[in-house]
Amino acid sequence: MTTTEALLKRGFNVVSTTRSGNDPFKVIKLPSAEKALYSFGGAVDVTKPEDIVSAISTYKPSHVVYAASASKKGGNAKEVDYRGVLNAASAVSSTKGVKLELISALAVDQTESKGYKMTNSMGGVVDGIMDFKRRGEDEVRGR
Repeated sequence: MTTTEALLKRGFNVVSTTRSGNDPFKVIKLPSAEKALYSFGGAVDVTKPEDIVSAISTYKPSHVVYAASASKKGGNAKEVDYRGVLNAASAVSSTKGVKLELISALAVDQTESKGYKMTNSMGGVVDGIMDFKRRGEDEVRGR
């Protein structure tokens, strides 16, 4: 179950955005009661602070759930898992009453674990992803 589905099941109104601009719920079918609470807000490029600020201004959320991560389809680990998190944290902190919920990674605080080391060394656009996720989390905690 996605975070969006879990929130909808609990009766929250949800506007989701994606970096690609593709609505994931065209493929994932929602029950009608949940579908009534859902809307798709289009593309938000987390590497561009102005995109996040614009989405917050448009949709006026009480919470922003950040679940973006590096992928072959756009953005490396440093851009998305670190700078994107900082962009979201900055946009949220400058908007009264909005809270940031950061979805990061399992074992991100266990730098010596096999899972951390393996995931961190996958190469390509995700090279160093766990280090960047941890740095992003650390900076958000420090705010």
